[in-house]
Amino acid sequence: MKDSQRWILVCGACLAALALFVPPWQFRVEPTDYSPQRMEIPLGYHILFLPPKGEGGLVRIDSLRLALEMGVLAFATLAAVLVVRAPRPGTGS
Repeated sequence: MKDSQRWILVCGACLAALALFVPPWQFRVEPTDYSPQRMEIPLGYHILFLPPKGEGGLVRIDSLRLALEMGVLAFATLAAVLVVRAPRPGTGS
């Protein structure tokens, strides 16, 4: 493995750790007599140990957005490692 590939993997791991440390949050309101639908409102990104405040509902990590973010990050990291690994045409290596 080349040094550049290691550097890409380290950067990808650091970005993944940052994404897990500052996850996306959502505010979830359950159905009531006044609102028969469950609502999920995005609250943005906040530090894991300091979640946003919400009254009248449940504040939780938006796991779907977090999984999508991690998937895109994993794909981009893998693609970058493979691009660096591929020999350039005409160089013979």
